[in-house]
Amino acid sequence: MIGRALHLARRVREAHRNGARVSARGVIDTIRLSVQATGRPWYEFPVIVAGPTVVRVSHHASIEVEPDSRLVLGMGATQQIFDVDRVRSALVMLPRSRLRISDGRVRLGWGTKVRIARRASLVLGGGSFINANCLIIANTSVTIGQRCSVAWRTTIMDADYHLVASDRPRSAPVEIGSDVWVGTESIIMQGTSIGSGAVVAARSVVRGVVPERALVAGLPARVVRRDVSWQV
Repeated sequence: MIGRALHLARRVREAHRNGARVSARGVIDTIRLSVQATGRPWYEFPVIVAGPTVVRVSHHASIEVEPDSRLVLGMGATQQIFDVDRVRSALVMLPRSRLRISDGRVRLGWGTKVRIARRASLVLGGGSFINANCLIIANTSVTIGQRCSVAWRTTIMDADYHLVASDRPRSAPVEIGSDVWVGTESIIMQGTSIGSGAVVAARSVVRGVVPERALVAGLPARVVRRDVSWQV
């Protein structure tokens, strides 16, 4: 077992450093490795799992981690607030789904759940932090740019699942630009495009196009200010 663990660890680490795609099977096997088995620091791996996290990756699904990038599941400063719920974080990938991590480290907080449907894709840009107890559902395509901050209990989904009006598709891609701040308990719905630098106020319901550097708020969300800037 230790010999196989060392072999898998080296293979995944070398592929990651050389820029090759890291397969889901290789990543999941790597998750199981302990520091004692590999003799390597845990933070060198492309995927790091903390807390009571469930990872279920179907056959032919893929996790692509670019060089110098990393995915951290179930970890964050708000863990001390939310771990009393004992809510598990989860990553669920159906057959032929794709998760891509680019341009740096991405953190998914305590209790956050991600589901990527068959043949769907989720792209997360480096420097982004999805805080605790969020829900991301990619039925077709969800893209989140670099250095985004998504506050706790936010829902991002590209599908309605239940049809009310027959004049629109059931699923449409969600695109969130870079440097976007999404306030707590907001809902980002299918077909939404949020421009870089925008701010979504807490408990907003967003559908449609949000201009760059705009502040939107309400249900439904509307532009209340333009040319805004924010910082952590």
